[in-house]
Amino acid sequence: MLNASLSLTDQALKDSFVEGSLVIDCLEIKLNRNGPGEPSSFASAGFLLASPEQGIEGRFVIARSSHQPYDMFASMREQSELRSGQLIPPSRYFALEARDIAGNLWINPSATVAIEHRLDAFIVKVSCSWLRCESTLESSASATHMVFMDELSFPDNVIHSQRVLERGKKQWKLSSNSSAGEAAGMLVTYDARVDRPGPSYGELFAANQSKTALPDNFDDRLVEAIRFCTATVTEPVMRETVHNGKRVLELTSHRPANKGMLEPPLQPRGNDADFYGLLERYFFYAAANAAGRDFAPLSAKVGGLFALKGVNLDTIALLVSVAVESVLGEKSFQKLGTPSVTVLEQLKQMIKHIRAAAQVEPNFVKRVCDVLGGIKSSRAKDKLHALVLASAIDEADRKAWNDTRNKAAHGSFEIDPAKFQELIDVVFRLSALVYKLVFLQIGYKGKFTDYGEHDWPLRDFAADLTSISSGSVAATSSPVAAKSTVEPRELKDTSL
Repeated sequence: MLNASLSLTDQALKDSFVEGSLVIDCLEIKLNRNGPGEPSSFASAGFLLASPEQGIEGRFVIARSSHQPYDMFASMREQSELRSGQLIPPSRYFALEARDIAGNLWINPSATVAIEHRLDAFIVKVSCSWLRCESTLESSASATHMVFMDELSFPDNVIHSQRVLERGKKQWKLSSNSSAGEAAGMLVTYDARVDRPGPSYGELFAANQSKTALPDNFDDRLVEAIRFCTATVTEPVMRETVHNGKRVLELTSHRPANKGMLEPPLQPRGNDADFYGLLERYFFYAAANAAGRDFAPLSAKVGGLFALKGVNLDTIALLVSVAVESVLGEKSFQKLGTPSVTVLEQLKQMIKHIRAAAQVEPNFVKRVCDVLGGIKSSRAKDKLHALVLASAIDEADRKAWNDTRNKAAHGSFEIDPAKFQELIDVVFRLSALVYKLVFLQIGYKGKFTDYGEHDWPLRDFAADLTSISSGSVAATSSPVAAKSTVEPRELKDTSL
């Protein structure tokens, strides 16, 4: 039974939701139609059934009033509202407010409602993917507690004991399926709950330990960082967040992560300090670049690569190569690889001369000058060239991207069975290249897993985008394992 002080500290609440048996008995469920249509609202006592698999579902019966005469063609008219390609018309969305018997108010602004018209009643079926319950607290603390259905790759650096019954004898069993570390002033703990009684799920708890206040929506920023560090497009099915004197409890349906072949930027085992350091850097980046509950640009550009399960390998290679180009389009890479001041001045004089001296059609002169003007900016390959010269990435990284991107542009990507392993190597190398570019963007320096080479050696990343952008080549990528160094040289131009 729910109580007035809902909290994820209640083990029964978590277990019942994950098992699909959480029933929210409500004194009143209000539904207000978001668009035109009749009836415009409903209100009745009833219940909501919440589970990760089905989301939120409810059903209740409302007696017809005297001013709501039965219309036998109402259902047919509602069906006629549908158009080709339209599953749910706007009139089927209702704002949901449900007050449970403990006094908690649950809301969702866009619940889907299906109405069965009967002679003396309406049978109302409501469904939505999430519910939120908000309350005020007299506290300045900031913390979040999340429940995940997906397995997350955190470093196992915490050992806990559990008393179990084996062969009729009680024994203590040790396991190391928990993790703890500090990131962005928060103490972050993750428990995979392996060998724990009850349903299977993982729990993450993060609480602010510093005097510096966490930003609004810090829990969303933390989810972004977790997604990148674990290479898993995951979302908590339960989340309780306390911040700025308000507590928010959310129940959400589970969308399987569909985790594909791409591995995390750093294999976490034995690298707990660097793992939490990477988590911190991405959290800071997301906090500075995200708006509200919308994710930051890098999360949108890179996150989709982690959900490519069941996708053809050649398609994965093309998508990863496109992600490289997309990340290089970020503002921080804008000046990378641009021509020198001398070249720009010469280009300016050349364009001026063409406009003054060319004896051809004016529109053609304009087109030529526009093409030459494009030299002022840098292409993705120019930026990669500059990063190779600065030893921030390898020449093999640049070549793998250029070859794959060329094949994508010309539609000539085919898999030769004899070269299948080569294509796998390209995918992993390009994924490592994406990670290096993200490291530059978020300012991460530390260990990473180099997927560009077999055995996936552990290496140190020490490049600094600021010094590279200013023309310095002091940034280096020093290997932990033996690795050949690429000497700066002029690269062959293979335009797309």
